[in-house]
Amino acid sequence: MLKQSVPLKIVKQANQEKSWDTLVYYMWLRSKYKKKIFYNYTSRSIAQHLGISHTQANYHIRKMIKLGWATTEKGNLFLLQNKKYIRIIPIQIYQTKREQVVALKNILINNNLFSQRKKIIKKTQIVSNAQKVRGKISKSDMKFIRKSGGVANLEKSITDRTTLSNKKIGQIFKQSKRQGSRLQVEMKNMGLLQCESHFTWVNGDYYNLKPNVFVYRGYLVERGTNTLFPIIVSKSNSLQCT
Repeated sequence: MLKQSVPLKIVKQANQEKSWDTLVYYMWLRSKYKKKIFYNYTSRSIAQHLGISHTQANYHIRKMIKLGWATTEKGNLFLLQNKKYIRIIPIQIYQTKREQVVALKNILINNNLFSQRKKIIKKTQIVSNAQKVRGKISKSDMKFIRKSGGVANLEKSITDRTTLSNKKIGQIFKQSKRQGSRLQVEMKNMGLLQCESHFTWVNGDYYNLKPNVFVYRGYLVERGTNTLFPIIVSKSNSLQCT
C-alpha cells in the first residue's frame, strides 16, 4: 500500500478551514514525486495528475498556497516540506476522494482518544504517588489534586475507558450527531476502527422503556458506549468510543 506522511497541524487546519478536498489533492500530489516539486506546472498538468478539471485544479492550487501548504517560484510548484513540523502522521493513499477524507479525519479521532488516554495515565500516576508513604508530588500535581476535590475524588473520576459520542465526533468536524455516526461506521468499514458493543444491566419498567434500553435474556440492559480499537493500537491498549 502506498503511504504518505502529513503533519497533524495541517490536518487540524483543514478541519478548521473546511478544506478536506484541498488536503486530499495536496496528499495525492505529494505522493507523485519524492521531491514534491512540479516544474513548469500549469493548472491543466496538475489536473491530469489529480483526475479533475483544470478549473478545479486551479482553485485548489490557489487554496494550498493560501493555507501555506505550497508556494510557487519561477513557474514551479513547491509543496510543503514536513521537516518544519514536529508531529508527522503516516497515512495510506486511497483511490477515491471520500475514502481519503475519512482516513484523514481518522487522524483527529485517534489524536483525541490518545490525548484522553494520556490524561488517564497522568491521573493514575498522581493518585498512586499521593497514596505512597514517600510518594513524590510536584506543586502542579498538588494543585491538580486540590482542583479535583482531593485524592479520593480524583481516584473516583479515573476510568479505564476513553469515550467519544457520535455527537462529539460530529462536533469535532462541525457536523451533526447523525453525520458523526455515519463517519464512525465508514471508518469501521474501511478497517480504520474496530468496535465492540457495550451494555449495562439496569432496573426499570418493562412497559415504559427508554430509547437505549431493551430486554436481553429476560433482563433489562442499556446500550452504552461501544468499545473502539484504532487499528494502530493493540487491544491490550484499547481505546473506547461511542
